Amino acid sequence: YGSASAIGTHGSASATGWNGSASETGERGSASATGERGSASAIGTYGSAIATGTCGSASATGTCGSASATGERGSASATGTCGSASATGRRSVAVVTGEYSMVDAVGETAVSTATRFYWRVRKGALLLCRWRNGEYLLHSILIADPNLDGQLVKVHEGKIVDEF
Repeated sequence: YGSASAIGTHGSASATGWNGSASETGERGSASATGERGSASAIGTYGSAIATGTCGSASATGTCGSASATGERGSASATGTCGSASATGRRSVAVVTGEYSMVDAVGETAVSTATRFYWRVRKGALLLCRWRNGEYLLHSILIADPNLDGQLVKVHEGKIVDEF
């Protein structure tokens, strides 16, 4: 049932075991939670968060942050420009909200609310896109093309494009 927290520049936090959580606030930090129902959060520039195990979740907020969740029902979320989110496992979800971010969901669901972003195509995955065009909210659903499995593609306004 442990938890860990680090606040400040260059800090890190780690929690291992059941129901643990880890939190790091500040620049260049990282947070890691390993085990059942753990969660990890990193807030600030260059932060990263990793949650490994069943029901884990990882969240990174800030420029260039990354979040990764591995395990069944895991979720990863990256908020901010150039962030990255990756979720691996059954019923997992990876979400990005910032422009030029990268989203990757192995075999499950990827979500983006950015107009321009990158998607690591995974066989069997769905990509749910929602973006703003002026006063309108638009959306699209992309189904992974098995021929593109593992490739990084550019997505602009819900369509795969060659360049932004």
